[in-house]
Amino acid sequence: MEYSTMPSSKESITAGDAEVAEGGYLILFTCGDAPRSKRARANLKRALLALAGPEPRISEVDLLLEPIKAPTLDIIAAPVLLVKEPDQEPCFLYGDLSKGTDIDAVMRQVVTTR
Repeated sequence: MEYSTMPSSKESITAGDAEVAEGGYLILFTCGDAPRSKRARANLKRALLALAGPEPRISEVDLLLEPIKAPTLDIIAAPVLLVKEPDQEPCFLYGDLSKGTDIDAVMRQVVTTR
Protein backbone atom coordinates (compact mmCIF):
# COMPACT_ATOMS: atom_id res chain seq x y z
CA MET A 1 0.00 0.00 0.00
CA GLU A 2 1.29 3.41 -0.87
CA TYR A 3 1.08 5.57 2.23
CA SER A 4 -0.35 8.37 0.13
CA THR A 5 -3.50 6.32 -0.45
CA MET A 6 -4.39 6.76 3.21
CA PRO A 7 -6.05 10.15 3.48
CA SER A 8 -4.18 12.70 5.52
CA SER A 9 -5.90 14.21 8.50
CA LYS A 10 -7.03 17.05 6.24
CA GLU A 11 -8.56 14.64 3.69
CA SER A 12 -10.69 12.61 6.05
CA ILE A 13 -13.42 10.51 4.47
CA THR A 14 -16.70 9.55 6.05
CA ALA A 15 -16.94 6.31 7.97
CA GLY A 16 -20.26 5.70 6.26
CA ASP A 17 -18.44 5.13 2.95
CA ALA A 18 -16.47 2.28 4.49
CA GLU A 19 -19.42 0.85 6.35
CA VAL A 20 -21.43 0.21 3.20
CA ALA A 21 -18.52 -1.38 1.38
CA GLU A 22 -18.74 -5.13 0.83
CA GLY A 23 -16.21 -7.20 2.70
CA GLY A 24 -14.01 -6.10 5.54
CA TYR A 25 -12.51 -2.72 6.22
CA LEU A 26 -10.30 -0.78 8.58
CA ILE A 27 -10.96 2.74 9.82
CA LEU A 28 -8.27 4.66 11.67
CA PHE A 29 -9.76 7.36 13.89
CA THR A 30 -7.27 10.10 14.68
CA CYS A 31 -7.08 13.57 16.22
CA GLY A 32 -5.38 15.70 13.62
CA ASP A 33 -1.61 15.63 13.74
CA ALA A 34 -1.31 14.87 17.45
CA PRO A 35 1.81 12.83 18.25
CA ARG A 36 -0.12 9.62 19.05
CA SER A 37 -2.15 9.98 15.83
CA LYS A 38 1.06 10.38 13.82
CA ARG A 39 2.52 7.27 15.47
CA ALA A 40 -0.68 5.32 14.80
CA ARG A 41 -0.49 6.22 11.09
CA ALA A 42 3.16 5.16 10.92
CA ASN A 43 2.57 1.90 12.80
CA LEU A 44 -0.44 1.04 10.64
CA LYS A 45 1.63 1.74 7.54
CA ARG A 46 4.32 -0.64 8.83
CA ALA A 47 1.76 -3.36 9.52
CA LEU A 48 0.16 -2.95 6.09
CA LEU A 49 3.52 -3.13 4.33
CA ALA A 50 4.24 -6.41 6.13
CA LEU A 51 1.02 -8.02 4.87
CA ALA A 52 1.42 -11.00 2.59
CA GLY A 53 -1.89 -10.88 0.80
CA PRO A 54 -4.55 -8.54 -0.47
CA GLU A 55 -4.75 -5.18 1.23
CA PRO A 56 -7.86 -4.44 3.23
CA ARG A 57 -9.97 -1.37 2.55
CA ILE A 58 -8.76 1.38 4.81
CA SER A 59 -9.86 4.90 5.56
CA GLU A 60 -9.12 7.55 8.14
CA VAL A 61 -11.49 9.76 10.06
CA ASP A 62 -10.07 12.83 11.78
CA LEU A 63 -12.25 13.37 14.82
CA LEU A 64 -11.18 17.00 15.04
CA LEU A 65 -12.87 17.55 11.67
CA GLU A 66 -15.74 15.09 12.14
CA PRO A 67 -16.39 14.75 15.89
CA ILE A 68 -19.91 13.41 15.26
CA LYS A 69 -18.39 10.11 14.07
CA ALA A 70 -17.12 9.17 17.54
CA PRO A 71 -20.40 8.59 19.38
CA THR A 72 -22.15 7.07 16.38
CA LEU A 73 -19.49 4.33 16.20
CA ASP A 74 -18.89 3.99 19.97
CA ILE A 75 -15.41 5.54 19.76
CA ILE A 76 -14.30 6.56 23.26
CA ALA A 77 -10.70 7.67 22.60
CA ALA A 78 -8.32 8.28 19.72
CA PRO A 79 -6.32 7.08 18.01
CA VAL A 80 -8.22 3.85 17.51
CA LEU A 81 -8.31 1.35 14.68
CA LEU A 82 -11.73 -0.14 13.92
CA VAL A 83 -11.46 -3.52 12.24
CA LYS A 84 -14.60 -4.98 10.71
CA GLU A 85 -14.70 -8.25 8.86
CA PRO A 86 -17.83 -9.84 7.38
CA ASP A 87 -19.85 -11.87 9.88
CA GLN A 88 -17.67 -10.79 12.81
CA GLU A 89 -18.07 -8.31 15.61
CA PRO A 90 -16.04 -5.11 15.18
CA CYS A 91 -12.65 -5.05 16.87
CA PHE A 92 -11.18 -1.84 18.29
CA LEU A 93 -7.45 -1.36 18.86
CA TYR A 94 -6.93 1.74 20.99
CA GLY A 95 -3.67 3.64 21.13
CA ASP A 96 -0.85 4.35 18.71
CA LEU A 97 -0.69 0.72 17.49
CA SER A 98 2.84 0.41 18.84
CA LYS A 99 2.23 -3.05 20.31
CA GLY A 100 3.40 -4.92 17.24
CA THR A 101 1.93 -8.23 18.31
CA ASP A 102 -1.58 -6.77 18.58
CA ILE A 103 -1.59 -5.03 15.21
CA ASP A 104 0.22 -7.92 13.52
CA ALA A 105 -2.36 -10.41 14.86
CA VAL A 106 -5.20 -8.25 13.57
CA MET A 107 -3.55 -7.91 10.16
CA ARG A 108 -3.08 -11.70 9.95
CA GLN A 109 -6.77 -12.15 10.80
CA VAL A 110 -7.77 -9.64 8.12
CA VAL A 111 -5.71 -11.51 5.51
CA THR A 112 -6.98 -14.99 6.47
CA THR A 113 -10.63 -13.95 6.25
CA ARG A 114 -10.25 -12.73 2.67
